[in-house]
Amino acid sequence: MRLLIKKTGIIFLCLALFIFFDLSSKLFVKSHMERNRPVSLVKGFVRLIYIENPGGMLGFGEDQSDTVKFWVLIAGVSIVIAFLIIYLLVKKRSNRIQEAGLLMIAAGGAGNLIDRVFNNGRVIDFILIGFKSFHTAVFNFADLFIFIGSVLFILSRVTTKKATTNEIDSNRGIQNDPISIQKKERDM
Repeated sequence: MRLLIKKTGIIFLCLALFIFFDLSSKLFVKSHMERNRPVSLVKGFVRLIYIENPGGMLGFGEDQSDTVKFWVLIAGVSIVIAFLIIYLLVKKRSNRIQEAGLLMIAAGGAGNLIDRVFNNGRVIDFILIGFKSFHTAVFNFADLFIFIGSVLFILSRVTTKKATTNEIDSNRGIQNDPISIQKKERDM
């Protein structure tokens, strides 16, 4: 029971810190920048530009009706966040990288959800990274948390699957490491 309480506390503290950072950055941008007036940083590689995105990631669905936006961007996102948090709380065996990834995805989703609810259905985006004609879409820290969390989750799944495959193969007496493969090729 104590472990569950400790795990719950850690999860909600991390969520709160990520969400606080995201929402604070958006509040700062909203109160200190004019819309669509870029500020160049790092020799133009990073630009800050305050926009309000009525759609999802990359403006997805921005021209949909308010009803569709509500069900997809508010209700749907709320369900996914709740699922991720419940999963993190009840999962017994843990892969720390996978947990960190899911936590970042949930926090990023929650940051954008809160922003959307209190900002008339829009999310504040303000970071643009690019070089010459190549650049990202305008994004925020919540989007960055979702991206990094997704990468961590995928890496955890790939490394876990590879470790499981190697473990199964070693139980069968099969060696898939590069040295064993080279020895087999030489012996043939």
